Amino acid sequence: MNNARPKADRWNYLNDPAGRAGDIIKLHPNWVQGFIDGEGSFQFRDQISRNSHYIAANPTLEIAQSNHDVVILEAIKSFLESGYVKPPTGV
Repeated sequence: MNNARPKADRWNYLNDPAGRAGDIIKLHPNWVQGFIDGEGSFQFRDQISRNSHYIAANPTLEIAQSNHDVVILEAIKSFLESGYVKPPTGV
């Protein structure tokens, strides 16, 4: 969708205080739901303990974005009140 926009415009949009109302990005729950639906991936990992009789379930949500979208990822992390932003491997 943003392919026609110059790369500098895409990169600097969120760094522009006029584009994001200062340092605060207010996210609407429906927008977050749609963003996760389109860009997110839910994963389920289980761990079986050898010394006990239970299975530990670890559901996770992963959202992969370009490194210039870190501001959005931080805003989603703040909205969800959980998680962390991890830099790409090899950086």
